[in-house]
Amino acid sequence: MEGTQEVPPFDYVAYAASLGLIGLRVEKPEQVGPAWDQAFAADRPVLVDCVCGPTIPTIPIIPPKRTLDQQINYLATLMKGDPNEKAIIKNSFKRYVTS
Repeated sequence: MEGTQEVPPFDYVAYAASLGLIGLRVEKPEQVGPAWDQAFAADRPVLVDCVCGPTIPTIPIIPPKRTLDQQINYLATLMKGDPNEKAIIKNSFKRYVTS
């Protein structure tokens, strides 16, 4: 399974631009909000390329307004065999407490 998580480097932002789309790259947490604002204000499709480590839950996985049941189900799924489950659970809990 670990091999499936290795993605070769690719400039998604440049590729999006070559197709006439808007491409945005997010490398720091403080860039997420402005990127979403720019994406939702755009007059055409937007690709948002978010750089994150394998143990950092991405935005679509954990909705900002999640129920306790959603959070429990998410963590239960991770515990079924993700090689980075301990770090992901730790980071998920940290995000849950601070949001």
